[in-house]
Amino acid sequence: MRTLLLVTYSFPPVGGGGVIRATKFCKYLAHFGWNVVVVTPRHRSKSKEDASLLDDLPPAVEVCRIPLPRVLLMGQRDYSRDASGKGAPWRRPLVLARAGLKFGASAVLVAPDGKVAWVPRAIRECERLLARRKIDVVMTTSPPPSVHLVGHYLKLWGNVPWVMDFRDDWIENPLFSSRFPHQAVVNKWLDRRCLRRADRVIATTEAIERRLRRRAGRTDDTRFLTITNGFDPEDMQGWSEPLGDRFTISHLGSLFSGERTARYFLAGMRCAIDRFGVPADDISVRFLGGLFGSDRELVATLHLAKTVEITEGLLPHSAALRRAAASHVLLVILTPEGDGTVICPGKIFEYLALRRPIFAAVPEGYAAELIRTLGVGIVAPYADSTAIARSLADLYRRYRKGTLGPPRLEADITVYDRRRLAQQLAEVLDDV
Repeated sequence: MRTLLLVTYSFPPVGGGGVIRATKFCKYLAHFGWNVVVVTPRHRSKSKEDASLLDDLPPAVEVCRIPLPRVLLMGQRDYSRDASGKGAPWRRPLVLARAGLKFGASAVLVAPDGKVAWVPRAIRECERLLARRKIDVVMTTSPPPSVHLVGHYLKLWGNVPWVMDFRDDWIENPLFSSRFPHQAVVNKWLDRRCLRRADRVIATTEAIERRLRRRAGRTDDTRFLTITNGFDPEDMQGWSEPLGDRFTISHLGSLFSGERTARYFLAGMRCAIDRFGVPADDISVRFLGGLFGSDRELVATLHLAKTVEITEGLLPHSAALRRAAASHVLLVILTPEGDGTVICPGKIFEYLALRRPIFAAVPEGYAAELIRTLGVGIVAPYADSTAIARSLADLYRRYRKGTLGPPRLEADITVYDRRRLAQQLAEVLDDV
């Protein structure tokens, strides 16, 4: 067995969509001759935990958890109380303001991102591991982009083969846009240097891969490849969820005002009820992961409180999938501000495995093309509330007629099985 050193900022028991990819690689790589050692922070926030994901990790996976620097813990602490937990009410706003200034300053003044303070500790832990055992390949997976600085250092000074994995893009991703000129300059320099130094560069979509090739200045370079997100059939074995009495639409994952907003979809829902005759008491829309900011306020403003269900806190991944399986339609919302033209989040592949029609309110791009090609749902422009309303009304009519069944797939979706994707990664590692 060979050994992969995986460096990632998010790892179980931390939950969320960005954790699944690394978790499933760890689960299946041993089947193809690779042990995994993981270097990751020790997060303190309990609100983002999904301990059920730990069940996916084989006993052979070694996880080295490193304490976060104090400045990064600022973003994970409950500042409604002071350090003693008994602070006077008048002190709490002052504590919160001080924490916000420290955490905010670290996020906007440094490059490549606000998590870079963790990098020196990660490098020290990786050096310790390299000194006491044989590591065959190092792999860094982002976001945050700063995690790739660990791989760059180990490649430069330790001469260890290095694989970069991009779940999202770096400098062309609006979510990671530089707030100050110095950040943009440093990020471009780091991005190009890392892309040229790495032994392999993996993207989750061909669209992101094309961006990375272009920025590296090597469009025909065989070091660049795509390994998509996917689904794990074992997550869905042994249960079959009955459909509810109301027409139910569910969205997996969090949405928040700004770069990933549900406001156009919510306006489309209101329009479907008011203009297209969809009865408000016969439709239920569930956001299984939360709805935040002005989007949450918009639910009340549009008088949708009896139609929209918003879960509080992070649902365990297995529980979220079970609730999604009990839905008639599964929802995906992407925006250009969230790099929605090039990404394809893991939830889409899990929707495919659940065999439910997909309603995609997305910009034209990779995800829209995939859904159309596979013939698994309806695509509406993400910011066109009227088009969204018409699509919702069409889905509801098909539901009432009894013709809204599982989609007839136009392709073999087993290519997105997490085990097969881990095999692809193992082949890449074998070749480095």
